[in-house]
Parts: sequence; structure tokens; C-alpha cells
Amino acid sequence: MESDTLRVHPSLRDPDRERVLDWLTALLPLLIVSVIYYRGQALALHVTAVGGYLMAALLLAWAMKAPWTELRVVPAVVGGLLAAFCLPAGAPGWLAALFGGIVAVAQTVPALIGRVKPDWRLTQPLVHPVLLAFLLVRIVFPAHFADYTMPAQFIPVDGVAGATPLSALRGGEVADFWQLLFGIHAGAIGEGCVAAILLGALFLILRRRVRLIAPATLIVTVALFSWVFWGTIGYALYSILAGGVLLAALLFADKTTAPDAPRDQIVVGVVAGVITVLIRRFSGWAEGAAVGVLAAQAVVPLLPFVYKVCRIAWTHLARWSRAAWIWMKPHLMRLFRFVGAHIAVGAHRLWAAICLCGKALFARIKDLLQKRKNNS
Repeated sequence: MESDTLRVHPSLRDPDRERVLDWLTALLPLLIVSVIYYRGQALALHVTAVGGYLMAALLLAWAMKAPWTELRVVPAVVGGLLAAFCLPAGAPGWLAALFGGIVAVAQTVPALIGRVKPDWRLTQPLVHPVLLAFLLVRIVFPAHFADYTMPAQFIPVDGVAGATPLSALRGGEVADFWQLLFGIHAGAIGEGCVAAILLGALFLILRRRVRLIAPATLIVTVALFSWVFWGTIGYALYSILAGGVLLAALLFADKTTAPDAPRDQIVVGVVAGVITVLIRRFSGWAEGAAVGVLAAQAVVPLLPFVYKVCRIAWTHLARWSRAAWIWMKPHLMRLFRFVGAHIAVGAHRLWAAICLCGKALFARIKDLLQKRKNNS
């Protein structure tokens, strides 16, 4: 039997090693693009985020008396890279290390709960650890997310600040489609290049590591509600390519946090998309996608209760509707007979009047023709 120490932390002899390697391979295009665009700043953030993840994993292993020699680097690299992708290029190194450490702690919570409460059988996070850690860091340290820089590859001077696509949209400026597709705009180092995200998503789809219904529903809902609020199809496409929606959708598709049932995936996708657009429309906060995905994933445990309430409500509604129809049916039939009788009488009188008028008209025409014949 496998020892409990092997399941204390995802970094300790992960049994799902192939899945982690596939995710690492899918993140390589985004890693390469981020280093090309932001050079040493992006590389430093990636290294410090992975280091923070490893340090937190070592501390957790020590606290839970797990052998630290069984620490595995690949899950730590994946968690650290995902954490660094959410940061701006100018973020300090300690923030990246803290971000990576929070991701490691968030991934360990299910194992801790399982050890304290074995009956709960919580084997995976309820929400995605990276999105949860990002939201915590974003709320606690908002000043470090205020300035985003343009990619160094497309400006003569490093570190020039610029407006993100969503900020530019609120100011009346719209970025070009190709700039959004290849990430030639200010933003986090991992959310800009849509082409790299799509390439990684395609690899994960081919490897069957993701569930497509929830992210597809999220994207369609964001596009539809953006079209409703902003009134043009161009803004619908703009809202998908800007603001990290595709990166959040990629994390949303992870099988470790996405629900199994297609119905549940559709529901959480709609909830995430609606919350994303509402936050963007009425608050102007660029992190609407992360909040929407986290809120939708937090709703997943409540879905059976919601379905039960809906079934009970539908049953009572059907019963009340049937009772109301049984009570109203004789009255409606009496009303229809009364109205039908009056309509029939009115139609008969109208037809009689039409026939009388026609008869008089034909008689008048006949008299006029007779008079003309006599005069001739």
C-alpha cells in the first residue's frame, strides 16, 4: 500500500507525472515568448517563482515530516511558471517568490484537509491554486500591479510603461488584432501572446489533458455579453483576446479542478463568463476573468443542491400550473363560448351588411347602365 507521505504534496513523487510533463511542455511556448519579450526581467521572475514554490514545498514537507529527498522539480516548475505568467515585468523578485510559495500552499490544502478529516475525501483543490494565489497577491499588493510595461522587443528603451488593452479600451483606444494575437502590448508577461497560449492549449487537447466544455462556454459567454454591453462584434473578439481570458480559460480546463459532468461544465462556464463581463463593465477591474473562474469553481460543490432546489421548484410549479389549469379550464371554455358566440353573431351581421351593400351597388350600376342605354 502506498504510504501517506507520498501524497502529502504534489511535488513529492507525483503519481500523475505524465500530466505534469504535458503541462510543462504546453507552457514552453509561452515561456519562450515571455523571455524574448521581457528578457532578463521575465527570466528572473520565473526563477524566483519556481524557487519560492520549492522553498514552500520544503517547509511543508518538513512540517508534515515528509522526506524532503523525494521532492520533485517538475510540478514546482509548472506551478512557478504559472505564477510568474500572471506578474508584470516590473514586479520585484520577492513578490514572485511569495506568489510561488502561496501556490504551493494552496495545492497542499486538500492533502492537509484529508489528513485532518479523512471522511471528507478531498483529493483535489476546489479552485485552481494559481488563480487563488494570484487574487490574494493582487489584493494585498495592488501597487505592484499598477504599472505594466511594453515588451522590450518592440520599444527602443526597456521598461517603458504602457496601457493594457482593457485600460486603452476604457480610454477610447482599441489595439490592433495582430497586436493582441502576438502580445505586442503592455500586460503581464504570460497573458499577452494569445498565439502561444493557443499553441499550448492545442497540445493539451491532443494529449487529452483538458476538458473543453467549460472553457468554451466561458469564451462564448464573454463574447456574447460583451457584444450586448458594448454593441459591436469587434468588442466581443477584443474582450476574448485581451485581459487574460484565454489564460484563465486554459487553467479553467484543467481536469484536476474542472467538473466531470458536461451539465456542470456548462453551468460553471456561464457563471464565470457572466461574472467576468460584469466586473469589466461596471468596475473596470482587469482581473475579471480570474475572479469569474474562481467564483465558478467555488460554486461547483453547491451544484447538486442547486439542481435539487430547481427540481423541487419545477415540481411545485408544474403541480400548481396543473391545478390552476384545472380550475381555469371551465371558466376559459365558458368565456371562449361566450366570445365565440358574439363573434359568430357579429360575423353574420357583417356578412349580411356586405351582401346588402353589394346588392344595392349592383342595382345602382344596373340602373346607370339602363339610363345610358335609353339616352343613346
